Amino acid sequence: MPNRFEVCIDVADPDVVRPFWLVALGYLPTVVENGATILTDPTGVGPTIWFQRVPEPKVVKNRVHLDIWLDSEAEATELAAELMSLGGATLPGFGDEMVLADPEGNEVCLNWPV
Repeated sequence: MPNRFEVCIDVADPDVVRPFWLVALGYLPTVVENGATILTDPTGVGPTIWFQRVPEPKVVKNRVHLDIWLDSEAEATELAAELMSLGGATLPGFGDEMVLADPEGNEVCLNWPV
């Protein structure tokens, strides 16, 4: 049986980046016992996303990032525009994908079948 896991994203301010990731992943906010808000997959299949508050800013490219697969380039373009309105930024991509950063610079790739 595979191990359960969550994805932890280091951030200075979870309230600043959470709206970006809610939209990017289509997840739901869930308040846990310690009062923190995590993101959970509404289907119960995907990992939980937890935001760990850290004092230092992000300064280099992430070694790990999320790839989000969409049905088409048009769907990726629409999602990218919505994420940009939430403080996201575009980054140089690699081939047929869009690379974005959340408001604190954490990367995510939007992909679609070609």
